[in-house]
Amino acid sequence: MKKTLLSLITASVLTTLLTIPVGAAEVGTLDDKKHSVETEYYIDKFGDEVIEETHYNKEGDIVEVSVEKEETVFPEQTGEFSIQSGVYHAASRSSVTSRIEAKWGQLRIYANGFSDSYTSSSKSTKKAIDKISVNTSLIMNGSVENQASDNRTKSSLANASAAQQRFMVPTAPQYSRSSHSYHNSGANSVYHSTEAKRGF
Repeated sequence: MKKTLLSLITASVLTTLLTIPVGAAEVGTLDDKKHSVETEYYIDKFGDEVIEETHYNKEGDIVEVSVEKEETVFPEQTGEFSIQSGVYHAASRSSVTSRIEAKWGQLRIYANGFSDSYTSSSKSTKKAIDKISVNTSLIMNGSVENQASDNRTKSSLANASAAQQRFMVPTAPQYSRSSHSYHNSGANSVYHSTEAKRGF
């Protein structure tokens, strides 16, 4: 009788453990709402100035980390003249976010990349340029989980989102790594690399 009862208790515990969504311990309350933010400024490994924002939910868990770098693009010099109409302001951003989704047993991780062009550094008005693109990779547990890209012509924006494809317990930081490119006649081309890191 004791052996039977012990077997039933063991089976019950194992069943309970197996029904807990993978990664439930890491995601806690499954709250993906932004409640507070911390901002940091630093120079990244490419020598560029970066603004990093970390967003937290009410429980203090990280729901999004984003990094952004900007650059005003000056006109090409053609002899003594320059074509001012080619000037634009490039803003490149990567973010790692966690989202609640129906029929997904844990918070789903996304890598997002954004390339935006504006008329000036005030970023009040968008400006369409000849070519604008972004390529984004989601890195989870040390390997590429998914990739996405967006390439546009005569546009002021490009954005790409790479979603987590498999259930997994995070054992390493999650990264959004993006490469951005901007091309406009009469101005220099710009290439940025951005990387956002979430966790650990």
